[in-house]
Amino acid sequence: MTEHEIGLPDDFVTRIRASHPDADDFLRAIESPVRTTVRLNPLKASTVRPELALSVKWCPDGYFCTERPNFTLMPTFHAGAFYVQEASSMFLDYALNQIKPDLPDELIVIDMCAAPGGKTTLLQSSLRDRKATVWTNEIIKSRATILRENVSKWGMGNAVVTSCSPQKMAEMDVKGDVILVDAPCSGEGMFRKDHSARSEWTESAAKMCSVRQKEILREAWRMLKEGGYLIYSTCTFNPDENELNADWIIDELGGENVKIDKVQFDEIVTVESPEFKAEGYAFYPHRVESEGFFLSVFRKTGASDESSRAGKSKKGVPALQTNKNQVGWTKGLVELTDGVLVSAMPQWCVDTVQRIACQTKPLMNGVPVATIVKGKGQTVFTPEPELALAIALSDGAFNRLDVDRDSALCYLHGDTNLQIDGVENGWNIVCYDGLALGFVKSVGNRMNNYYPKPWRIRMNVN
Repeated sequence: MTEHEIGLPDDFVTRIRASHPDADDFLRAIESPVRTTVRLNPLKASTVRPELALSVKWCPDGYFCTERPNFTLMPTFHAGAFYVQEASSMFLDYALNQIKPDLPDELIVIDMCAAPGGKTTLLQSSLRDRKATVWTNEIIKSRATILRENVSKWGMGNAVVTSCSPQKMAEMDVKGDVILVDAPCSGEGMFRKDHSARSEWTESAAKMCSVRQKEILREAWRMLKEGGYLIYSTCTFNPDENELNADWIIDELGGENVKIDKVQFDEIVTVESPEFKAEGYAFYPHRVESEGFFLSVFRKTGASDESSRAGKSKKGVPALQTNKNQVGWTKGLVELTDGVLVSAMPQWCVDTVQRIACQTKPLMNGVPVATIVKGKGQTVFTPEPELALAIALSDGAFNRLDVDRDSALCYLHGDTNLQIDGVENGWNIVCYDGLALGFVKSVGNRMNNYYPKPWRIRMNVN
C-alpha cells in the first residue's frame, strides 16, 4: 500500500485499482485538499459574499471560494443569500435545464431524501421560472428539522416539508413530474474531506446500501407521473450503487435512460451500465475539485398498476382552511390555516399541499406566517420566524432595522442587550446588507430577541 492509500479501506483500494487505469491519480487526489464552493440565492442578491473565484461551469449560481471563510460569522449566510454546496452536486442544475423544455409550466417536484436541503433549494432556484410545487422529505426527524431551517432561509415559499417513509409517500395521492432520489449511500465520494466516512465504510455496508436504494427507487417510481423524470444520484463511486442500479431501473421498473449533453465538460466522466448501456455522469476526485458524485436520469414511458394507485386521506386529519389575505403580511400568496398556524404559498401549490396535509402532518407548508392567539375579545397574530426570511414578505409590513456586522452577529447569537437605532414599538425585522435576519419585539424599554433558539450561533461572537 502506498503512502497516499493509508487510511483508505483495503477493499475500496483494490476495487479502484482494478477498475480505473488512472488509479494512482484517483487515490492520490483523495488525499488532496479541495476548495469550498457556494451557490448563490438568485432572489437574495447581496454585495457581501464569500470571496469568490472561478464559477462552477455547470451551474451559473455556483462559485469556488478563494479560501474557506467562517460561514457561521457571515450574517448573509444566515439570511439565505447563499448555500455551501459541493460543485459536483450542482450538476443537478445542468441536468434540470436539459429536461426543462419537456416539463409543464405548472409541475410537482419531489425530493425524497432531501436533508440537509442543498438540492431542494437548488430545485427551487432552477425552477423559479415555472409554477413548481416542491415536496421535500427527510425520513429522519432530526435531519428533517435542519431541512426545514435551510428551506426557510432560502425564502421561496413554494415547498412543503415532511418526514415520511418512502412507502408512506407513495401511498399518498400525489404524483411528481420530476422526482429526485439523492439516495443514502456508502459515501465513498466523501472520503476526500470526511475521514470518518472511511472508517465507517465496509463492503457489506455498501451492498446493503444498494438494496435500500432499490427500495426507495421502487416507491419513487410509483409516485412518478407517466412521462415524468426520475433523477437518481449518489455520492459514491461504487458501481453496485450507481451503474448496476441504472440497469435495475430499466430492467425492473421499465425506465428509459435520458442522455445529458455535457460535451463541454471534459472533467465529467460518462459511464455506462453493463447491461443496458445506460449513461450516468461520474465526478472523480482527480478530475473535479469536489467530492465524488454520480447522476443518471430516466423517463417513465408507461404507467403500471402500482404507480396509478391513489392514496387515501388519513382519517381524522382535517383539510387546511383557505383564507383570503387573513393576515396580510405576504404579497401574492394564498393563506391556509390548520387551526392556530397561518401559512402562505402560491396559488398553484394549494391543491398539492392540501392533499399532503390530509394524509400526514407536514413540518412546514410554504411560508409559516403567524400563530393565531385569541383572547379578551380580539385575535392577535404573532409572526413566525420564517416570515422574516420570506421573499414574498410585503413591503412595509414591519419596520426594518439595518445593523452592522457586529450587531447582526449579536442578534444571531440570541443576545438581548442589542443597541439598535430606529426601533419602533412592537415587531421589527433586523436586517444586514438589506437582507432580513429575523424579528425583535420592542415593549417599552425592553427589546426581545425572537431569533429561533435552534438557529442561533453557539460560538462566541464578541
